[in-house]
Amino acid sequence: MTGLKRLPALILDDWGQNYDTPWERQKLEEIVVAREREGLITIITTNLELDQLPERIVSRGRDAVEAVILLNSAGDYRPKKKARKGG
Repeated sequence: MTGLKRLPALILDDWGQNYDTPWERQKLEEIVVAREREGLITIITTNLELDQLPERIVSRGRDAVEAVILLNSAGDYRPKKKARKGG
């Protein structure tokens, strides 16, 4: 946990895809809060809706000075990629 809190940049990809227990949510919040205090870069990708994420995480993402929430409404590219490869 200490290492995750101190990396210059951290990307958490597909958050909530396979892990979303209360313990994991608490640890995510702990990591994000510590990184925010240090002004470190944190990127979280997820297919969850904002209301499915911990409120304190979303709140930090709405900080107009230090954060950005981006919504990618594009469709899933994987079925097209699979079709191009022939199956």
